[in-house]
Amino acid sequence: MTVSSVADRGNSRRNWLIALSILLAAMLVRTLSSVMLETDGKFTEFPLPNPNSGPTTVSIASDGALWFTESSGNRIGRMNPDGSGLKEFELPHPGSAPRIITIGSDGNMWFSEHLGNRMGRITTAGVVTEFDIPTPSSQPRATALSRDGNVWFGEFAGGKIGRITPAAVMRPMRLPRCSENHMLPSAPIVMIRGALPG
Repeated sequence: MTVSSVADRGNSRRNWLIALSILLAAMLVRTLSSVMLETDGKFTEFPLPNPNSGPTTVSIASDGALWFTESSGNRIGRMNPDGSGLKEFELPHPGSAPRIITIGSDGNMWFSEHLGNRMGRITTAGVVTEFDIPTPSSQPRATALSRDGNVWFGEFAGGKIGRITPAAVMRPMRLPRCSENHMLPSAPIVMIRGALPG
């Protein structure tokens, strides 16, 4: 294998990650409102009370409630599928930029704080607890619940993936052959399959 073929593969991987990120962003980000796709293919939009909230991702709780992040508004929101019962919960630290939210095995919602360098947990009653990530400025993004019952997350700028247990025990792990500026993990896809060792 030549040096140029290794460089080409690195550029190809980087271009693929950029294209995937753009596609996911286009699919997930809606400004000023949350969106519901009904079974008849029609969209229903539900305006949020605070302008420029930046709703980013949505996850469904076990009771059917929709939980979502407001990245620009620094809040977590909750509503019923029909748009009723909207509640918003401010995060304790300004500028945390909550990004991706997922249900945990404990029934709570877990979310990444992209600029806050924390993982957060919000209970169904709206109680927020935050957990610092040991990797400095890691920019956590995607989260996924694994069959091991833990929530895994990608440290986009840290070159690592992390795992947090329902008891909030956190463990970051460097990816194999991953340097600080190579293969930035934004979505922990392999973790959904439970492919990594505990």
